[in-house]
Amino acid sequence: MEESTPQRSSWLTLLLHSFVPTTVGVIIYLALAVVIIGVHLLGMSLSGTAYPASFDDNVLQGYANFVIQPLSTLANNQIFNSGLTIIVWGVAGWVVCAIVAAIAGAIHDWRNTEKDITIPQEGVVVRHPLHRNLIIRLLWRLFIGMAIILYTAGIMPVIRYCFGNDVVAIQQSSYVTSFYISTFTALVWVAMFHVYVVLFRLYMLRTRLLGEIIY
Repeated sequence: MEESTPQRSSWLTLLLHSFVPTTVGVIIYLALAVVIIGVHLLGMSLSGTAYPASFDDNVLQGYANFVIQPLSTLANNQIFNSGLTIIVWGVAGWVVCAIVAAIAGAIHDWRNTEKDITIPQEGVVVRHPLHRNLIIRLLWRLFIGMAIILYTAGIMPVIRYCFGNDVVAIQQSSYVTSFYISTFTALVWVAMFHVYVVLFRLYMLRTRLLGEIIY
């Protein structure tokens, strides 16, 4: 009992270390959430859908002249739009290349372990010692990949809820109320980002806990 308690404590520590966000991670999540909320709010103003109801006439005039008008000019700039299109297609191409490279690497490893056998005597075939680990790793990554796809599909209503919250926040006449709504929305984004990070950690086997289990 005395030996099992430290082992259990160590296992729980590893589990928490694998799933609890780091301080730097939380800061990055919050920064991304603020950027998404800010871009969406600016997008609504640029499209004329909504303007901050908490601004008085003078502030609203300054907001339109010094924020919305320059951004509108930039959004209509052909060079900016071309550059943005190149960046979007570049990111999409990088994602496709990464997926193809991962599949090709898995096939290459599979073929290598299939061919790497030992025949110590006639009628006896001994496979590579890592053959079983490779199969487990491929099945694990297939499972986590499906989990990422299902999670992405499952959070679509939550993303729509967050965007709807932005509309509610911009229509509030009180700064405090708008701040509370946007803060809650940011925390929802933070939670979604962290689940993605955990799933990708699991996919890449970047946890000591998984390393001890699979290897």
